[in-house]
Amino acid sequence: MIVLDPLYQARLSCGWMTGWVTLYPNPNNMKKGTDLLHRYMDIIGFMDIASIPCIPSFSTHALIPYTLFTAGGGEAPTSDESLYLCLLLFNTLKDQKMVAITRTSESQYAVITVSTIPDSCKNTILSLLFV
Repeated sequence: MIVLDPLYQARLSCGWMTGWVTLYPNPNNMKKGTDLLHRYMDIIGFMDIASIPCIPSFSTHALIPYTLFTAGGGEAPTSDESLYLCLLLFNTLKDQKMVAITRTSESQYAVITVSTIPDSCKNTILSLLFV
């Protein structure tokens, strides 16, 4: 029997900055019995969003700083750097109109982009799209 976690935490790194993030919904719930990604994701580059106007993806997940889930009492595996990393990534991708190319496993890649929530012009989130 496979027990799947409702939340999925992974370490996101970009150069010397590293932070723990939560992906929702859990990407491992999409394919039963297989891991879509390891607990470590590395940003390997950036690309202009105009270069890929329609990103082909089979799964989309919200990327949330892990510290938002531990504010009530628990402690994050690392310092508060996850919040700063996500804020920096969010603002940079949004202002520069770029996406981040991420290696999620040996043969799996994903794109981190800023997405607008449907039916809302003001609410935007960081999204991880598996390609």
